[in-house]
Amino acid sequence: MDILAKELSNPASSIYKHTLQGFMDQAVRQSNAQYHDPDFLGRLMINLQESQPGDKGWDIFMLDYRVHDLAPLATVFTEDVMNNYKKIFNFLWRIKRIEHQLSNTWRTYKEHVHKFEKIRGMKDIFHRLNLCHHEMLHFMSTIHNYIMVEVLESAWKVYLDDLKVVKDLDELIEFQRKFVDSILDKALINEKNNDLYRNLQKILN
Repeated sequence: MDILAKELSNPASSIYKHTLQGFMDQAVRQSNAQYHDPDFLGRLMINLQESQPGDKGWDIFMLDYRVHDLAPLATVFTEDVMNNYKKIFNFLWRIKRIEHQLSNTWRTYKEHVHKFEKIRGMKDIFHRLNLCHHEMLHFMSTIHNYIMVEVLESAWKVYLDDLKVVKDLDELIEFQRKFVDSILDKALINEKNNDLYRNLQKILN
């Protein structure tokens, strides 16, 4: 995210997929992901969503994984399933983006705190800003931890247990659908939780 941040802060109209792909390749080379099977890495792609006026690169960026040309996997990872994975990615991406921005804001403040303290009459204001920043960071950390532990890890454990007893392809497809639906439900991003999701989006905005 640090590598992409500057580019994604530009207007969506000036963002190009091949540029972002270069940044992603660089990120892969700098992480343990470089040791994965090259075929797996070759299927990791960047897609850009349709932009709206005022959108930044952050708003249209999406990681995708190409499975449509793999006959066995494409049967399980249907278009509907992959669209739901995109919903999950967008939600997680937004949370990580906000956490990243809050961390950068705090870093900037710490770098210049000695200058801020010299501004007459601003000490109490900066104190209140710091309290507000702490509240926001705590909220985002709580949401992030809930998603990672209570949603993703618990759903993944159930899915792995299901895979141990799967009998046929139809059951495998059903277990995959159940896995994704469980994440959408617990993360509050399905239609059943529409009101909660809208309220959460307002807070994130």
